[in-house]
Amino acid sequence: MKSTAKELVLSVLTRIKELDASASKTKLLKLLYLADIEHFRTTGETLTGFDWIFYWYGPWSSDYDHLLDQMEAEAVLARNQWAAGDLDGERLSAIEPRDLGKIIADTNEYFRIRRLVDTFAGLATPELLDFVYFDTEP
Repeated sequence: MKSTAKELVLSVLTRIKELDASASKTKLLKLLYLADIEHFRTTGETLTGFDWIFYWYGPWSSDYDHLLDQMEAEAVLARNQWAAGDLDGERLSAIEPRDLGKIIADTNEYFRIRRLVDTFAGLATPELLDFVYFDTEP
């Protein structure tokens, strides 16, 4: 895992908050994957350094939960449990806001990643999952 993984998490969560939206663990994970794809297309490397694997229906990394635990322990990430009927989950937010432009130097890549976050931030997670599962490369 790269040190930019933490910065990417905080900057994506910051952008989601700016859009008055919220992020579940699943939504954030898939947005990180999409950011990694965009960065890989430009540089041949990922921003996170995650070891992505195909798990069940789509991309997953064991590094993700470890990173969230580390960030919560450092008090830069907040996890809030929620429940509604038979559903429950975890809402994530950045305690220390970050600017996506500070970690992505290439202007075109910055706007592609920001557009992805802007597009999916306010949508329901299943819509993001459909895009990741069916419209991105493995």
